[in-house]
Amino acid sequence: MDDIALSCPDCRQPLVRREGGLVCAGGHAFAIRGAVHSLLPHAVSETLAGDASYHAGLVEQWIELAQMNTLRNLHFHRRAVEFIASRTDAQSRILELGGGVGFDLRLFLETGASFGRYVFSEISEAQAAYVAGGVSDPRVTYFTADASRLPFGDHQFDFIYMVGALHHLPEPDNAVAEMKRATRPGGFLIYAIEPNRRLFLMLKTIVRRVRRLLPAKAHSPADEEAEGFLVRDFERIAAANGLRVVRLEPVWLISGVMHYGLEFLYRVLRLRRRIRLPKAAESAIIALDRVVLRVPGMRHLSWHYTVIYQRDFEADAPTRPVTLPARTPGIVGSMG
Repeated sequence: MDDIALSCPDCRQPLVRREGGLVCAGGHAFAIRGAVHSLLPHAVSETLAGDASYHAGLVEQWIELAQMNTLRNLHFHRRAVEFIASRTDAQSRILELGGGVGFDLRLFLETGASFGRYVFSEISEAQAAYVAGGVSDPRVTYFTADASRLPFGDHQFDFIYMVGALHHLPEPDNAVAEMKRATRPGGFLIYAIEPNRRLFLMLKTIVRRVRRLLPAKAHSPADEEAEGFLVRDFERIAAANGLRVVRLEPVWLISGVMHYGLEFLYRVLRLRRRIRLPKAAESAIIALDRVVLRVPGMRHLSWHYTVIYQRDFEADAPTRPVTLPARTPGIVGSMG
C-alpha cells in the first residue's frame, strides 16, 4: 500500500513488498492473503489471540448479539463516526482498530464523507476477510494489526479510532502512546463507548453468578480480564501523552440500566427473542439521559464514555503526509 508507510511490528524497520508478501531488513516476513495484509507481530498475547478466535466465530450473529441496531447503540456509534466524517477531506487517512464485523466502517461510508484512505483492521484475519468480502470501496484496505504494535510509520493518519475495544487491550496506556505515534500532529484519537470501571466490574461479578444458572457457553477472554476506565483515567492519559481532550462524553445512564436489564431477562428467562422497545421510547430515554448526565457528578455514574483526543502540533513533524491516489501500482493494486 504505497500511500501509507508500513513498518515491521516486530522491529520497526520499513516493510517492502516481495513475492506476494511483505518483508523487513530484519528478516521478518508477513503475508498478504486475498484482500488482507496480515501484519500481526509474531508474538501476540494469549488473551488477544483467544478474543480473536471468539469473535471470529460470531461474525454472522454479532450485530444481533450486541443489539447494534437498537437506537441506544446506533446513536452513539453514529456520533463517533460523524465526528470523523464532518472533518475529513479527499486526502484524509483513517485507521479503525478492532473494527469487528465492519459495523462502523459501513456507518462511515453511509455518510458519504470524502476521504483518501480508510484502513480497517482487526486482530482476527477471518473477521477482516469477512468485512472485505462485503465492502467494495477501493479506498478501503484491510489489515490484521495489534493496536499495541502498529505496523505503520510515524504520522500516517488524520484519525485513529476504536469503538468498544480499548479496554480489551492488555496495556491500554502503551497502546494510546503507540496510536499517537502513528497520528499526524493535529490529528485525532477517538475511543468510543468504553466501559466505566466501577460499573463494569460490578456487571462482571453479576454475570459470573448468573452463568451458574445457565448452560455453559463461550465468552470473550478479553472481557474477563478488562477493567474499564474512570474519568480521571482519560484525563491522565491525555496529560501523559500530550493530548488535548476535545470531548469526554458520558454514554448511557438510564439507557444502560434498560439495556442490561432487558439482556438479563432475555438470558435468565431463556426467551426466544430479545425484548425490543419502540424507537420512540428509546429516544425519550436517551434524551432524559442527556439531561440527567449534565447534573454535576452524574457523569461518574455513566455506564460508558466516549473520549476524543487531539494530538498536539509539533514543529518538527509534517502536518499531513503526502497522499497518492487511491489506486496505485504495487501493493495498493493488489488489494482487489
